[in-house]
Amino acid sequence: MGVAAWVMASPRRFRLAGSALRLARSLGGRRGWITRLPPPLSTWTASRDVPWPPRRTFRRWWRSTGWADSRGGHGTAGRV
Repeated sequence: MGVAAWVMASPRRFRLAGSALRLARSLGGRRGWITRLPPPLSTWTASRDVPWPPRRTFRRWWRSTGWADSRGGHGTAGRV
């Protein structure tokens, strides 16, 4: 959880993590699962499989719904 908090504390790191997930999709796998990742994550995937990340990031999906623009853009829902 500490690594996740560190990544999410910075918009830049969060974007880079999203890019890494898209790269992970290209690593393949079978039937929607990534079975092997390069080191240092290879020790983790040696004992478990990882589902493919979604094709669209949450932020991209949010923008496509139109809610971001109609609500002020950056999570301002509920503000007047």
